[in-house]
Amino acid sequence: MTEEKLIKAAISGDYMMGTFPRYRSSSRLLIYEDCDKGACSKETKTVEQMLLDPAFFRAAGKSLGWNGEGKCECRIVEGIHHYQCPANSNYDGQYHQKKMIDALWEGSSVEEFIKTL
Repeated sequence: MTEEKLIKAAISGDYMMGTFPRYRSSSRLLIYEDCDKGACSKETKTVEQMLLDPAFFRAAGKSLGWNGEGKCECRIVEGIHHYQCPANSNYDGQYHQKKMIDALWEGSSVEEFIKTL
């Protein structure tokens, strides 16, 4: 999967619902309307900010069908989280967000991780 496809999946899964989000791949920014008490302003989020937002992965999971066919088990070995899930199961967006954090900790890039989705 590409970064752009993941972000568009999150938007179609209601990420930032009600703020009219639009993703600009050329600048890697999500542009949205922030309306408070009738006054609206354009705001942005970087890809990195989105990837740290648990709501982003929940929305992507909703769109991509990451509802899970069973619960993943987590065990900690030497301070590192290891997730084991049933075959063909993607136990919601939280699982993927934690896998991304583990991959970054181990030296992978965001782009490398997204390709594994």
